[in-house]
Order: sequence, then structure tokens, then C-alpha cells
Amino acid sequence: MGGYSRGEGSPTSLIDAVAGNIDLGEPDHVYCSGPFEIRGYESLAERLEWLSTSDVFVALSGRLFPPLEGGSAAGIGRLYGQIGPSVLQGLNGEFLAVIYHPGQTRAILARDHFGGRPLYYRMVNSALVFSSSFRSLAQLDTEPDYDETGLLELLVDGKIGSSRTLLRPVRKARPGHYIQIDEQGLTECVYWDAEKVLRRRRTEALSQDEFRQRLRESVAQRMTGLEPPFYSYLSGGTDSSLVSCLVSELARETETEPRLVTLSLGIDERGWDEEPYARLASERIGSVHKAGRPLSLEAFPRLLEKCIRVAEESAKGDGGLPYYCAALHASEQGTKHVFSGDGADGSFGGRPSLLEALAADTLYSLVYQGRVTASGLRLLRHCLARYLDPSTTPRRAAFRHLLRILIQGVLPTFLPRKRLDRSSRKARAVISTSLVPDSAWAKAMAVLRSELDRAYRLGPFNAYRFTSFTKSDPSRFRALWNWHRSASVVPTYPFMDRRVCEPVLEREPAAFYERPRTKDFLRRLMEKEGFSMRLVVRGKSGFYAPLMRWYANGLRAFAEEMVLGGRLMASGLLDRDGVLSLFSDIPRNWELIGTLVNLEIWLRVTFGDRPGRPVPK
Repeated sequence: MGGYSRGEGSPTSLIDAVAGNIDLGEPDHVYCSGPFEIRGYESLAERLEWLSTSDVFVALSGRLFPPLEGGSAAGIGRLYGQIGPSVLQGLNGEFLAVIYHPGQTRAILARDHFGGRPLYYRMVNSALVFSSSFRSLAQLDTEPDYDETGLLELLVDGKIGSSRTLLRPVRKARPGHYIQIDEQGLTECVYWDAEKVLRRRRTEALSQDEFRQRLRESVAQRMTGLEPPFYSYLSGGTDSSLVSCLVSELARETETEPRLVTLSLGIDERGWDEEPYARLASERIGSVHKAGRPLSLEAFPRLLEKCIRVAEESAKGDGGLPYYCAALHASEQGTKHVFSGDGADGSFGGRPSLLEALAADTLYSLVYQGRVTASGLRLLRHCLARYLDPSTTPRRAAFRHLLRILIQGVLPTFLPRKRLDRSSRKARAVISTSLVPDSAWAKAMAVLRSELDRAYRLGPFNAYRFTSFTKSDPSRFRALWNWHRSASVVPTYPFMDRRVCEPVLEREPAAFYERPRTKDFLRRLMEKEGFSMRLVVRGKSGFYAPLMRWYANGLRAFAEEMVLGGRLMASGLLDRDGVLSLFSDIPRNWELIGTLVNLEIWLRVTFGDRPGRPVPK
């Protein structure tokens, strides 16, 4: 076992070693477990800050905004000696940290508040082994041992919450949590809780000018130390347009041309290509715009395997392939850093269906909290006027909208539970009852229902916010980090800054809406920035491949061969008749089909010819 001690110099990387473990029996040493090689960040043009003294050891991967005085690692070490793990509460940025206090024989592994970078761990022979690479820990076993709760949760919900993964021995650190290792063993502790932030309920208004200044400061601090030209993703949507606009504004102080290069990726399918909107936004910003090769149906199978291999964990639907292709496009331009608008959905909501939840919040507050705010009443009135307008909403659709508003306001978990049960029935139909007994299924569903109930105690819209910050966003950011790391690019997310998102989360959602449209607050800010009204009023929801069309047409044979002829079917985990029933109605089942295809690819690229055990023997 190789290691580094004080005075021997700084290791290139500790956090992103293929695997590392802390030996508490040697207070002056931090070991990386061989025979694995320690891999550094040279290809990412990013260094790992390192501090080692007789009092404390700190290794920090990532950046803090603003940096701490004397260097971020040194600042953390100094404050940790004074207040212990509470030092994490005051940090802001995208980071992983290892802090070791020899005198206390205690070490902690910490992941940032929003999960901008992945961190996995497991126990091996009474030692903690940790890594930012899931595959490196998974392959420590000669035979993979699947966690049936995590597997069923992936099939039902499309993502795995809590600290579970697809493998029983491997766990992941949750955002806003740290793993403490001491003489008592291993404990997961929370230092930032999205639920507590959502319950603060500040009443004073947050003006657009104040929010813009906060976002501008977040962008400015992330530009510090970077050399122009700057690079930013730009789809023409609200989030990427505002971030790119602020980068362009701050870049005007430089003399280098071009100051800002914006990047976009089209999708070769009618109605899905965002390229015209991206170019329109680029003209307003004044950037040099470069579009990548459009993602096509023909290239999808080949690129999907590369995408999942790099992401290291399976995912639902299209596996995030458009984001992976965007990372490759950024790498082809020669940049090492790229700005992204990801992260705003969690604060403001980005789906049209959430307008019903916003309107229902007023009823929920009246029924369960005995109070109603002026902004909530105003938004409810606007929504009702919109849905009751026969010129814009057919009578049958208006009735559905109004009924859902009423149900969500009075019985907030009713519709989410129905959706969960519907997804559960679909997934249950394709899983073999002989290998996955009802007891395992009931356990997984109990976990999902418990998470759902906890979220909806915050209200219809805040339930979405809470789930975004604790489950949806961390899953996406974990994959985004791996995709960009493989392309030698570091992504940064100005919206995922505590000074930007916490003031929004602390206020009731209706306070940010004057009109019943998604992200109304950001759309009005776009209008003030001079963007075309075509962009301001544009409807947009996510960045996805049109899988329903593609699996129903040219990709059906690929999906059938992958699932029906794969190791999941060979192991007996899948029920053949149940899988065939999915393909008989692709418009209803395309997302689950995509999840099964992704899971099959993940098994092949992670374990090769090792079939593993779907459930414990």
C-alpha cells in the first residue's frame, strides 16, 4: 500500500484517485490503496489543493466561491480546527473534500450542497475505500451484488435516491452530507438540508435587480482565473440565455477576441431542433456561435454506449445522451471550462404541468396552514382566468386543469401516488416474480412512498423543488461531471450557487410569478435584457432525444435486441411476456424501454462477461 506523509510533497490527486482509503492508525499519513494508480487533474487544467500540518489534513477538489483567505484548503483546515464539521455549512461552491484530524482520530468525506461532483464509498476489509468513480469501486468485486431496492427504484422512478446505488456494497454521499469515520465506525451526517431552507418562509420581496446582481456575482467569481475566450452553452432557453448574457457582459472588459463563444447542439428531428433559437439568442448576446453535429437516430445506438460507459451509472430514458454530445462538442473547441445554465429548474420550476401545482399552493396553504398570501391569490386568479378562457383552453382540458388544481390543493399526494403506482405496475410486469419476490418489491415501494410523502408535506410546488435538490439534480450533475471529465472539460453552474438559489427557495413560489407561465420571473428578466419576444415566450422543457418517435420507428429493432437478447433476460430477472407487452405500446412505455436498454448497456460495459446476482442468494 503506497501513501504520502507530511514532507513528501503533495499528491497529484487524492479525491479522484481510482480508490483511496484513510488509515486512522497512522495519524501523519493518508494512503491510497494499491495496486491502483493515483490519477490527477492535469487533463482538466485543475489542481487539487492540499494542506497537511500536525493539526489537520485537508484535500479539496473543486472551487469555492469566494475562495477562502490564504487558499481554500488552508482556510478549511483553519476553520475546522475551530468549529469542526460545521465549517462545511459556510462553504459555497462545487467541491469534494477530505478532512482528517489526527488528534481526534476522525476523518470526514464531504460532498457539496448541490451534488456538483460525485463521491462514492464502500468498506473493504474494515477500511473505507472512496472514489469519484463508481466503476472503480464496483469492479473491486469479482461478482456484482445488485441492490434490489435500488434496481426497482430505478425502473419505477428513473433515478435512485438516498445513498443507495445499483450495487449493495457501494454507497454514494448525498449532496449536503458528509461521511464521518472514527473509532465508532462510519456515520452519514447532514450539514445542509433543502427542506429547512424551504421552510424559512421569508416575506420580503426579492427584486429582479437584486437577483440579477446575485447571479452576476456568481458568474464573475466563476470567471476569475480563466483566460478568454470564455465558453458557454446556449440553447435559447431562459437559463442558458441569462448565464451567457452575463458572461458576455463581464467579458467586455477583456481585449481578447472573441470574448465569448457559445455552444449548442441540435437534434435531427422535426420540432426538436433548438439551433434557430440558439442563434437568435447569440445575436442578442454578441457571441461567436458554434453548433455541434446534430444528434441523429442513426448515431444514437453508437453514442449511447459511449455515454453510459462514461456516466458510470445507468439512467432513465435517453440516458442523458444530448448532454454527453454537448460535452464532446465543448471539448472539440479546445476549451477546458464551460458555463452552463443547468440548475435553475430546481428553484423556479421548468415544466408546464407545474403551473397547476403553483395554483394549488394557495389552496394548500389555506387548508393546511390557515393562511393565504396576496401573490398566491393573484396567481390563482390568473391561472383560473387562463384555464376558463374558451379561446385558449377547450372545455374538457379546462375541467382537467381545474380538477387537478383542486385535488393537489386538498389531497397533495393523491396524484403523485397514482403516477407512482402506474409506473410501479409497468415495472412489476417486466420483472420476474420468481427472482424478485413481493417482499423486495414492497420494500422498494415503501421507500418511494416515504420519499414522496416527505416531499409533499412542503406543498405541491415545493415538493418539486425539494425533489429536484435532493434527487433529480444530483443524479444529473453526477452524470454531467463524468461526461465533461471524460472530455477534459470542467462545467460550472452559476445558478447552483447558495447566494442565488437560497433567496429563491426561502420565498413562496407564487412570489416569482405575475403571469401563469413557467419561469415567469426569469422570462421577465430576459425581456428586460432585450431578448427577442420569440425567445421570451418560447415554450421549452428540457433537453431530450425524441425517444418515443425513435423507438417506435428506426430504433425498435435495436431496443428489442438489446433487452430481449441481453444478460438481464438471460439471468431470469426479466419476464419475457412482460417485456414484449412494453413494445406493443411504445408511446406509453418508451421511457421504461429506454431505462431497460440503458441498464443492459451499463451491465455490459461495467462487468463484461460477469452476470452477477440480480438478488441475494
